[in-house]
Amino acid sequence: MTTECWSARRFRLSSGCYAAAAMSDDGTQSAQVDAAPAEGADATQALRLAQRAFERGDYAQVRRLTAPLLDHPNPDVARPALDLLRRVQVDPAQVVALVLSLLFFGWVAWKYVLS
Repeated sequence: MTTECWSARRFRLSSGCYAAAAMSDDGTQSAQVDAAPAEGADATQALRLAQRAFERGDYAQVRRLTAPLLDHPNPDVARPALDLLRRVQVDPAQVVALVLSLLFFGWVAWKYVLS
């Protein structure tokens, strides 16, 4: 991330790409930091942008950038895209733990509070 991104007062998602909007005193905004890949852009560039999005925690952008790369004929592009996509998916063990915790909380509330 660049220094202008760190000095930004707020971050926003703009037109499908990650942008840092730094409002100056006169009300103007700085330019976008990372733009989404253009039509016909190189697959390795899209993969690099997806990696940068992963590093800053923008997992929705990672999903958008890696989805078209999964069917790429070059396995050197498809494999890292699949790896990034797997890293941002929801872990089924976390879902099970959440559901069990909510059920336990509901049982405790019903047993000791409502009865």
